[in-house]
Amino acid sequence: MKKKYWEKVERMKETGVCTVRRLLRRSGALLRDESGMGTIEMVLLIVVLITLVLIFRTRISKVLDKILDQINSSASGVWENYV
Repeated sequence: MKKKYWEKVERMKETGVCTVRRLLRRSGALLRDESGMGTIEMVLLIVVLITLVLIFRTRISKVLDKILDQINSSASGVWENYV
């Protein structure tokens, strides 16, 4: 009876150790896997760009207004020459 008990204990130890080894191997493989890194980098870049736009939105809108005013005045000058 004692022999069977210790055999079971040994099997449990072996399977436990094997399971831990398998888990460590798989976790190491997951840490080395970089397949999703491009997506994460793109999301971070988009977040940074959105943050910059929100911070500088008044300056950006002023610059865009000036550019659009210049385009509008140039376009109206061209249009007047053809009408």
